[in-house]
This record gives sequence, structure tokens and C-alpha cells, in this order.
Amino acid sequence: RKALYYLNGGYGYDTVTKEKYFQKAEGWLQDERIKVYAAVEENSLLGMIVLGIQGQQAEIVGISVCPQRQHQGIGSWLIERAMQKYNLTSLTAQTDGEAVGFYRKVGFTTKEERVQYGTQSVLRYRCLLHK
Repeated sequence: RKALYYLNGGYGYDTVTKEKYFQKAEGWLQDERIKVYAAVEENSLLGMIVLGIQGQQAEIVGISVCPQRQHQGIGSWLIERAMQKYNLTSLTAQTDGEAVGFYRKVGFTTKEERVQYGTQSVLRYRCLLHK
């Protein structure tokens, strides 16, 4: 059985409310392509990655590490272990300016893109990692 937990305000999306996160998580639980991989220590959830998998390729739907455990390699470990577990050859993500440095540090190449959210154009980054 899949289980999803609310960490760090909902996968690092500052504007996501707990209610919106749980609505989104319900959809993930119904989708067989969605896989969840977690980092746990002494029964405490440290972080998790949610992937949308198609064959040997996947997109990071969400990744989060508990605030007090950030900058300790947990996010990098989650990516590395998930790629191994699901035998992935490539991984993509879309992120903002705050998190793009993390993806670059892990080895992703990044490309700037403009995304429309309603009437607002927002700068986002398309991230790609090849095995």
C-alpha cells in the first residue's frame, strides 16, 4: 500500500496548503505510474521523492526533506537510490530559482523556461539527469 506524508509545507511548494496537497496526493495514490521512495531513520521520515515513471524514464513530481535535515545529502541520496531501484536511465524535474542549485549540484543540466500561471509568466527551470 502506498502512503504519502505531508512534509515541509508540501514538497517545498510554499503556496500549497495542506488541503491542496492531500487532494493532489489522493490522485497520486490512484496512479500506478506514481512511485514513492522515502528516507527513514529510527522510524522518523526524513524525506521523500515522488516519481512519475514511464519505462526507464521518470519525472520528479515532488521531493522534500525535513527542514532540520536539509543540506545533509538526503535529497541526493533519494535521487540516487530511486534511480537504482526503478532502473531509470533519465530523470526530469521542473523547479524554481530557489531549488535549481540543488539539481545542478546533483548533476542535472538545466534550461530556463517561461511558464504561464494564469496571467502571470514565471521563470522556471527544466532539469535533466542522464545515468
